[in-house]
Amino acid sequence: MKITQEDIIKFIEKNDELNKFIHSFKGYNEINTNKLFKINLVKQSNYSDTTSVITKIKQSALNEKKQLNETINSFNNECKKLFINSKYAEEAKRIYRVINEYFNFVGSKNHKFFEYDIDFYKSKKEKPILYVRNLTKYYGHKKIPTIDSLNFDIYPGEFHAFIGANGAGKTTTIKSIISSYYKWSGTILIDGIPNINEASKKKIGYVPEKAVFPEGFSAQEYLTWMIMLSGFNKHFAINKVKQVLKDLGMWNLRHVSPNKFSSGQKRKIILAQTLTHDPEIIIMDEPMANLDPKARIDFFNTLKHLKQQGKAIFMSSHVLSELNSYCDSLTILDGGKVIYSGKRDELLKTMFANEYIVCIDNKFSNKFNEIINELKIIASHYASDHNLIYYKITFKNEEIYNKFQINLIKNNVYFNELRKNIPSLQDIYEQMVINGSKDTMSRQDIERLIKQFNNEC
Repeated sequence: MKITQEDIIKFIEKNDELNKFIHSFKGYNEINTNKLFKINLVKQSNYSDTTSVITKIKQSALNEKKQLNETINSFNNECKKLFINSKYAEEAKRIYRVINEYFNFVGSKNHKFFEYDIDFYKSKKEKPILYVRNLTKYYGHKKIPTIDSLNFDIYPGEFHAFIGANGAGKTTTIKSIISSYYKWSGTILIDGIPNINEASKKKIGYVPEKAVFPEGFSAQEYLTWMIMLSGFNKHFAINKVKQVLKDLGMWNLRHVSPNKFSSGQKRKIILAQTLTHDPEIIIMDEPMANLDPKARIDFFNTLKHLKQQGKAIFMSSHVLSELNSYCDSLTILDGGKVIYSGKRDELLKTMFANEYIVCIDNKFSNKFNEIINELKIIASHYASDHNLIYYKITFKNEEIYNKFQINLIKNNVYFNELRKNIPSLQDIYEQMVINGSKDTMSRQDIERLIKQFNNEC
């Protein structure tokens, strides 16, 4: 990819364009990591010609580095021309340093790109409450990171779903964000403050999967002491506990020990503890575990109310059907990498924009199949209901969509329904997630990935 001066000026004038450019390429470390990961897969498999495949993997990595070098060299040459007698000289020098540091060090165990991440955060017109860049975490002496160069933002007032298979890296990510883990690389900002800074803790509320309470304390006493341990005086603590317990409908149980509560009530006490310092973002790791249906509904209604107050909700959960009704943005992890992060509506507009559901009577099915084959339309059986058949159809463009309707009418094939498909979170997850966890991939998954890579080579 050749970079021109016009491209560089665009990067200077529009930080979003610079960010797109950076994240459209792999850094050297990511190329090496992917190479090691694929080689390890080959070694684990029963593939007949491992030497040949490993050679192709190494060659592919070399080609990627060569392309990256060509891009960087063209960028550097054009950027240096702006250093002299140009109104963009200072900015050109800045992004020259940023780009070269980023491509050389992204994903590694140093913080060379930290300054760039801070600069980019400051340049954003709308500031995210949680800003994660290049978050990478290794366990022990493993060569492959559990989470690898994660990038995502969460904004005030968003309900953000954090989804992925078991072992995909969700809990590792959350524990890195809340500083339960310290050995990671990258940048995590909470309302613009590095998460390792004590001041960032006042912005976060955390609801863990399991709730543990000390013996001998009522709910009111427990919460009061927790607030006082955070540095507030007793008068403030008593009033705050009263307000929060009333807001959550738990005031009548204030004299009861939390250990005697149901799972749903315990979760509310943890949420109450979380809300006592009025956090900007509430982070939850599988908070719906072991809750009965009514407790789930009550808990989600509480979160909906908090969202309306402008608080960001960041929730990891396996129950996608429940998140489906509430989330407006999401991050999907697959094999330790982010495969999508952003607004849910934007994903639907791009990935699922031309997907429709059509319903016809079974007696029209033969003619219907002739029409879709003639127009080379991608269609799959979606559901059946007595004599009715539902198909999921993807149209390449509006012209094909119009031809499809005209052909149905010409051939007297009547449809009961034709509507845009609005996929659920479960649909999105099933379509986008391939690997799940690097540690739990089946032998068949490994063989499939090797075969796919061999074909690509």
